[in-house]
Amino acid sequence: MLKIQISGDTRYLANRKVIRKAVIDAASGEKSLSFEAEVSVYIVGERKMKDLVAAYFNDGEMHSVLAFPQEDLGGEGSAPFINPPDGVMHLGDIVLCWPQMLEEARKRDVLVDDQVYFLINHGTLHLLGKHHD
Repeated sequence: MLKIQISGDTRYLANRKVIRKAVIDAASGEKSLSFEAEVSVYIVGERKMKDLVAAYFNDGEMHSVLAFPQEDLGGEGSAPFINPPDGVMHLGDIVLCWPQMLEEARKRDVLVDDQVYFLINHGTLHLLGKHHD
């Protein structure tokens, strides 16, 4: 079972069904999720995202989504806890910058829900250790 925690400012009208579907679709087929797992999704504004980028990436870029895995599943020889202490595999956190996402949706000329799905799905794949160049 995959538990998805979603939180954010009430002024960001995110479709929670789209967020849940994006996480579930990305995680489907993952053998490591044959037990209870949890993902947290936070929807934030530009100021909070800038603070996170400055604290953890310091690359001077504005990001629309960040993923903070609980465990590094991407390295050779790395593996999740075999028996998580509380019985729940905490995959990590996804942070979505709502204003930045809206701007990207406008530039790409796609529906807001489609952009949210794309970014949350992408963030979930990072939590699962799937990276890109």
